[in-house]
Amino acid sequence: QAPALLETIRHLDEHGIAHAGAGRNAEEASQYALLEARGIQVGVVAFADHFREYAATESRPGINILPITLDDRHFHRVRESIEAVRAAGADLVVFSIHWGPNMRHVPPPEFKDFAHAVMDAGADIFHGHSAHVFQGVEIYKGKPIFYDTGDLIDDYYVDEEHKNDQQLLFLVYATSDGVERIELIPLLISYMQVNRARGAVFDEISQRIGELSRDMGTEIRQEGDRLVIDLPEH
Repeated sequence: QAPALLETIRHLDEHGIAHAGAGRNAEEASQYALLEARGIQVGVVAFADHFREYAATESRPGINILPITLDDRHFHRVRESIEAVRAAGADLVVFSIHWGPNMRHVPPPEFKDFAHAVMDAGADIFHGHSAHVFQGVEIYKGKPIFYDTGDLIDDYYVDEEHKNDQQLLFLVYATSDGVERIELIPLLISYMQVNRARGAVFDEISQRIGELSRDMGTEIRQEGDRLVIDLPEH
């Protein structure tokens, strides 16, 4: 796997594409990414809770492994990463993590506690991914937690029970002061092709994300062919 990872990093660097969460060694894997979007400086810090055998070390390429715990022996890395990218000029900080098992629709309590702690540590957007299905959206102290954003292009088999071919595109609208609006576009994936969901599939996706988010205190309304979450004014 290491040669493929190094090749990927090389291609990203050659094309000027910012990346975070993996590197040629542990120090590089822990580096943040900083990019500009319409005058807003966006910082990204990225971690993964598995697989540990792919962890970067001082002498081996790999990913930026972090256990899901509030123990300060590990969690201090979260605070320090957020503080570092903020000091580098980030207006908004995205905390991204590959965590948890496949096909899980609801995060467990310890994941919620961890996500809340990350936001309290200074992140503006929590971006979780790994389950291959979307989970509910929580607005925590005015900031969004996407516990799992599912897949955009799914090269896995389609599970009839979990319906991992039904997905969402997450659009986040923000100023330098924070996120103001979130739009969700229901999608249907077939043979690695992504299309907008229509009809009954649109309704099914809308109902599922609505129920999962409502359980977290978040109301989602439909606006045309999109689902909308309005955040409180900053």
